[in-house]
Amino acid sequence: MTELHDKIRHALDGVVGSLDERGDWERVLADAERTGRRFRFARLASVALAAVAVAVAVLAAPFEERQPSVVELALAAIGDGPVVHVVTRGDWGGARVDLTTGEVEPVHAEMEIWFDPGRGARYVSRFGEKVQSDYVIPSEAVSKQASAGLLELADRYRDALRTGRARQVAEGTVEGRPVRWIRLGGEWNPRAEDGKSHLRAEEVAVDAKTFEPVYTRWTDDGRPVRGTGQLILRLENLQADEADFSGPRAPRGPVAIGGAALGRRLSRADLARALDGRALWLGPVHDGLPLVESRIQEFRSKTDPDDEWEVVEALSLFYGSLTKRRAGVQFRDTTKPFVQVMEGTHAATMWRGSEAASDVPEGSLLMDAGRTGFLRHEGVLVSVSSPKLVDVLSAAAALRPVGDLPTSRGLDFERIASLVRRRQQTRTEGFAPVEPRPLVQPGAKAVQRGAVRGVTVVLYQGGGARFDTRAMEPGLQRLLPERLQTRCFRVAGDAVTSGAYGNVPKSGVQQAALLAQPQGGRIPVARPPFDACELGGGFGRNWLPRYEWHWPLEIGLTTRGRRWFDDRAAARELAHFVRNGARRRARAAMRQGSPAPPAARLLDPARPDIRVTSGGNRFTASLRSPSGRRFFVEIDGGNVLRSNTRTLARTT
Repeated sequence: MTELHDKIRHALDGVVGSLDERGDWERVLADAERTGRRFRFARLASVALAAVAVAVAVLAAPFEERQPSVVELALAAIGDGPVVHVVTRGDWGGARVDLTTGEVEPVHAEMEIWFDPGRGARYVSRFGEKVQSDYVIPSEAVSKQASAGLLELADRYRDALRTGRARQVAEGTVEGRPVRWIRLGGEWNPRAEDGKSHLRAEEVAVDAKTFEPVYTRWTDDGRPVRGTGQLILRLENLQADEADFSGPRAPRGPVAIGGAALGRRLSRADLARALDGRALWLGPVHDGLPLVESRIQEFRSKTDPDDEWEVVEALSLFYGSLTKRRAGVQFRDTTKPFVQVMEGTHAATMWRGSEAASDVPEGSLLMDAGRTGFLRHEGVLVSVSSPKLVDVLSAAAALRPVGDLPTSRGLDFERIASLVRRRQQTRTEGFAPVEPRPLVQPGAKAVQRGAVRGVTVVLYQGGGARFDTRAMEPGLQRLLPERLQTRCFRVAGDAVTSGAYGNVPKSGVQQAALLAQPQGGRIPVARPPFDACELGGGFGRNWLPRYEWHWPLEIGLTTRGRRWFDDRAAARELAHFVRNGARRRARAAMRQGSPAPPAARLLDPARPDIRVTSGGNRFTASLRSPSGRRFFVEIDGGNVLRSNTRTLARTT
């Protein structure tokens, strides 16, 4: 027995209960010995070492006299080899659709990990039959991997056992297999929008008869979080000579620089010639959506800043609508129904899924969980994306060479979409909901009140707030987004020293908790008194002149807070003044060696309160705030030499 075994034994003594007599322990022990001491569990690779704690917590308690203890059975099952080998299958896999018959076949995403403290970790990820990545990370680098915190997570699970936080909470099924759900502690996280703290916890499903862990998931208030589940395919503790670390060394790192950009526009004749005449399209109109943009799509990437750019060109076709022209530019409007088709002859690092498309059989469509489908046609790699799964399917089936007439495949895309959705999620049943905890006790005393433009706020002792936006001025309400960000804060001089954040509807009443910035991994509740509150969301610099350089909704709660709002508005206006109009042109000329223009040429008749003095290579602009404070910006040679606006406004 090792020191670790002894620690686990002591931890178990405090958490195990009575053994379910239906458990066939002798068969479990025999299976463990016969299969090289295997045991199934993991939540991705990162929970491999945590398996010991969970398995032992589930395999409940002392045997009758002369029978092995639970600890001995658990240790026999997992073995004591130094190498952990784990294979998991995620919920986020996809499906392969035959575009001729409509048949749907699941395609799984799997992660395989080998971990040896002396040699590091080998990571192998697969999507269907395609190996997406395979590399080995040395021991000293394992802790830097986001998914490789094996030892840290193992400690967390052992701590859960020692403190009694691991417990059974529900019964249910995983793909029809009866299981028991074990909750592994969890953390309570506050949310400003409802003023409550919510439980985020990991749960493990164990087979109801064999007690083998078969599935893990994350829950929010006891309810499963979609897409976080993992099926457990294998976990082994092996001897060093049984491990496979034959994968290549890890690459230098992820792509450090990369991106995608739209290039020149393409006419229909250009499309017909593109990709050596193999380009595909959906016609000038598809399902009521016109082809509004056809352009070259350029993907650039490199691993190291000193490398040459890897450049891949593709075609990008957008069916839908464009936004209203702004400053001569229109963008693709993804807030309305659309279908986007991307196609090229080479996969690209920054073209998500293009590698997967190269392995899709012709006549089939590979659907991922992100509403994007991938296919291949005569050497052309294609991705089709749309907000609706059924639209991806219908568009993929309608793709054809430019100039060809459309043909009907006679497929029921709604039925196919329902089958694809079913294949992309492991079916589980059973959960134990938990009631959120209020962050602020009801009936707290109101300590501050404020109002502006029909919006009121009441702050309560203990950190609660009540925002009422129902009476907001109608003209302002029409311009604001549906949800408004809130901030209540204290000030010291020009600086905001502390604050609390949340969000509220633009028309309604919201009871909220005031949450401060995270500290040490936790989000504390901020308590009044505050100097001011403001509500915003979607405000750009063009809003400021409309409201005399104030945000539309500023609520001063103290004299200091109201003064701060006035000073910030003055600083903003002055900063805007020196960056625009005649001042901007003068500064550009001064950088080329010209002297400062006379003050009269730098003034703005629309801003009579801003004063300007000029001489030599300098000019100074100043403005007095309603609070009586004078703000100034001094320009020397075209650049800012001195200013007292920097804390309150960006001055360049």
